[in-house]
Amino acid sequence: MKNIILRDFLALTLLLIAVSCGHKTVEEWKAVCQEVCEFKEGFALCNMDGKWFFIDENGRKISGDYDGATQFANGYALVFQDVPNGCWIAIDKEGNEVCKNIATYVGPITPKGHLWIHREDIHKPIAEVTDFSRSNSRKVIYANYRLVDLKTDKYLTEAYNLENVADEGVAVVSRPMEEKIVGLSQPWKSAMAYGIIDDDGRVIVPYGTYTYIGNFENGMACYSTTGYYEYSIQSREDGGRCMLNDRIDFRTKWLIGYIDTKGTIAIPEQFHVACHFDSSGHAKAYKYRYYDSPFPDEYIIDKEGNIITE
Repeated sequence: MKNIILRDFLALTLLLIAVSCGHKTVEEWKAVCQEVCEFKEGFALCNMDGKWFFIDENGRKISGDYDGATQFANGYALVFQDVPNGCWIAIDKEGNEVCKNIATYVGPITPKGHLWIHREDIHKPIAEVTDFSRSNSRKVIYANYRLVDLKTDKYLTEAYNLENVADEGVAVVSRPMEEKIVGLSQPWKSAMAYGIIDDDGRVIVPYGTYTYIGNFENGMACYSTTGYYEYSIQSREDGGRCMLNDRIDFRTKWLIGYIDTKGTIAIPEQFHVACHFDSSGHAKAYKYRYYDSPFPDEYIIDKEGNIITE
């Protein structure tokens, strides 16, 4: 009889310990949490009383409580901690804090578990240019981001001035090339040299190969070798974005094409306005037929540059 009572007591004690340690079913978590997100890579992000944590598909709580968090991607999640210094931390699927003190980050966690991050110690001056808008004062350009391996917390690159990062892990970087280019509509802007870094931190397109590289979307990015820092991005009504040449009087000389994530030219420079490719593999692009044409001709193209419709 005593053995039965002792056994039941131990079972009840273990149950209470399991509950206090976060061993609930998923449905029980949904009943007590303000939010339980959908499962990503086997884990769900939960919010209870303003704190965020992760549970697995068995309801086991695998992380501590944080002030913010992102979903798991490629084996890692990013969590935010307000105290003591307000920083991001990368955790693995066991809830271990593997990479700490991240001030900011750019782009997704890459397929190899790498991430472009900024920390206080990453602040490298790369150029000094003249700011023509401020009485010709000198302005220092800094490189503030490095690629880090989240598993080992080791840097894979030197510091770069980061422009954007594609889902595939390819990063576009830039640095000032010259202080002033004749013909720039805004002379205080420095001409920029662009390059591409892959997910291993290797330079696959050196600085200066292209004078402009836009954001990679669906495996393609706009590029130019004929214009300098004279492009802007505009949103379309259908949610896409366009890269257009701001210098209308130079539109016969400054052209736009497309490159892939290896930095290879997929469609040579020939457009004056170029939109990002959508998920179906099509993009809108525009050409001015004549120098004084009031409106450009519109084309829908595929990733080989074939015209689908005019």
